[in-house]
Amino acid sequence: MKITAQHVEILLAISSLVVAVASLRVAKTQEIIVKSQFDAQKEEHQPVFFVEKFTANHDSTECFRIIISNNCAKSILRVHTETYYKIDEVISNCSKYEILKTYYLPVLGYYSSHDRILGLANRMVCDTTLGNLRSYLDFKRECRLRIAVDKSRSYSCDKIDFFVIDYMDIYKKPHTAYYEGELHSTKERYDEVVRLSRKEFDNNYYHRELFSLEDVLKYLDERQ
Repeated sequence: MKITAQHVEILLAISSLVVAVASLRVAKTQEIIVKSQFDAQKEEHQPVFFVEKFTANHDSTECFRIIISNNCAKSILRVHTETYYKIDEVISNCSKYEILKTYYLPVLGYYSSHDRILGLANRMVCDTTLGNLRSYLDFKRECRLRIAVDKSRSYSCDKIDFFVIDYMDIYKKPHTAYYEGELHSTKERYDEVVRLSRKEFDNNYYHRELFSLEDVLKYLDERQ
């Protein structure tokens, strides 16, 4: 076949198109690699928080402190704590043990001074709320002794502490870190406990020194 100038022009056009597509793919791949590297760098530079809980005043007071143990933040926007008493209603006898219902009771004032931010290095936040652990242990004991009133039902109680840290990273991007007790948690876990709590108690909170198990059970009975 005779190759004409027109054929040459077509071949050159096709070659240019192939080169352009290849260059575009290379550029896109490089863009993805650079973005991935930058995202990894940003992740590596996120602050690492360390939550520590301890007791004081002859073990009647539970304290906490939060420390930035690695990297740093541009600013700490807020540190928010929420405490829930996880109450299990149980059928308990010699032949059967069954959890009938679990309630997440929102407790107000278990920690109270956490809004004061101390700094962006070392100790960031601390809290000492006198007598808070004693209040919880008194309520836990009340749950345990409730079986003397109704032998077909017993109650157990555990405490859940959430520490929610809103901060701005060094790239000026806002983040939220969730901790349950001293362990890193997730927004999904936090949202689920909040949802289950509001399902039974709406937006009502119980001050740690001003309620008993009987108050809680009466409220729940009135809602049914």
